[in-house]
Amino acid sequence: MIARRLSVKRLQGRLQKMLHIGRIGHIGLAHAGLSRLRRHWRCGLVGALLCLVGLSASADMARAQSSQGIVAVVNNSVISNYDLQQRVGLALVTSGLARTAEIEAALRPQALSRLIDERLKLQEAGRYNVSIREEDLQAALARLAQDNNMTFTDIRDLLEENGVAVESLRTQIIADLAWNRVLEGLFVPRVSLSQDEVEQAYNRARDELSQTQYLVSEIVLQFDNIEQEKDARENALGLLEPLRSGTPFDPVARQFSQSPTSANGGRIGWVVAGQLPEEIDRLLPLLQPGEISDPVRTDGAWHIIQLVDRNEGGRANPLLDRVSLARAFLPLAADADAESLRQADVRVQEFLAEFTDCVEGLLLANSIGAEFEVLDSMLVSQLQPDVQDEILPLGAGDLLSPRRTDAGVEMVAVCGRERHLGASITRVDVERGLLEREVELLGRRHLRDLRRNALIELR
Repeated sequence: MIARRLSVKRLQGRLQKMLHIGRIGHIGLAHAGLSRLRRHWRCGLVGALLCLVGLSASADMARAQSSQGIVAVVNNSVISNYDLQQRVGLALVTSGLARTAEIEAALRPQALSRLIDERLKLQEAGRYNVSIREEDLQAALARLAQDNNMTFTDIRDLLEENGVAVESLRTQIIADLAWNRVLEGLFVPRVSLSQDEVEQAYNRARDELSQTQYLVSEIVLQFDNIEQEKDARENALGLLEPLRSGTPFDPVARQFSQSPTSANGGRIGWVVAGQLPEEIDRLLPLLQPGEISDPVRTDGAWHIIQLVDRNEGGRANPLLDRVSLARAFLPLAADADAESLRQADVRVQEFLAEFTDCVEGLLLANSIGAEFEVLDSMLVSQLQPDVQDEILPLGAGDLLSPRRTDAGVEMVAVCGRERHLGASITRVDVERGLLEREVELLGRRHLRDLRRNALIELR
């Protein structure tokens, strides 16, 4: 009997929950529905995307000549030495790597490769008239700040202090937002899974629940030929030393990994034996939680693997609890005087003493002059490590310790908590995973084809 095929409409609905627009930097931004995507598909370039994709070759050339020379030309679109310097600087700031001449030199090839890919992505977005609205960009920037317990002003000031223009960050975000919408429009109609495929994968997944599970993060450096392979391996070795010396894995993965998992700090998620390439699979039992592997070569990429955690036999794991959070923010200048600090402390203590739940939290926050917003629900494992440690024993109605930033005081509340009771999986989970892998594979192939067909001149 011929297996019944899932309808395109159903696949599209599933994919709305599966794809993560903005898989760059520190961002995991849920995208718009496909009906809105189709409107983007028809409309012309707007806002920042118009400024980036619509540049003429002569305008590009003029800008480059005033920016310390040209390092590459991608289908008549110029990448200047200034662009490259800015991207290296952005990588250093966001990854936490030390700014040394050796590290900067090691990062230049990787940064240039990423800039070339971005130009190709933007050009492809222009070909399909994909647009990025300013509000979408601002939402991505806001999520970036939230994920790092900062305000966007904090991020902008940090970049400027290190000689990096905020436009370099905006360009990176726009390129990946646009690219994911291109992939969504190109490949959603092509993805087709039979009910038999889903059922077989679901049955395999259920059988795997009793096995040891590994929470894995990755940094992926891809290559298409022997010369690129050598560069990728050297870059991997260059990243390994600071990682093993204490540089956090997540920001390095977000900046340098060439896998869609970079949006989540390289976090692949929980896997069991047989789900990853064989070269990586056999390493997992040998690693201890927190340990980082030597570079591992697979077909077309070098990987650095971190074993974040291990769960034996599908037992309950508090890192897999799902928490709903809210945030109260009391503005306070970094150079506030003693009286302002005293008044702020009184308000913060009042909030801490009277807070009972998130329903009343808005009124309470307003009463002390604080902003209040409900955040997306997330797994405990998706939070920053120090926040994970603090939130593990907390339940609904509990507050984390107040956090002072340059812009004010942040108070985070647990609105609800769904406990992980042990390994479980649904057919929807399985179907989403199958779809995600298929779209990721098609996207990698498409970018590889764009590279091969492009006129790329290195100088």
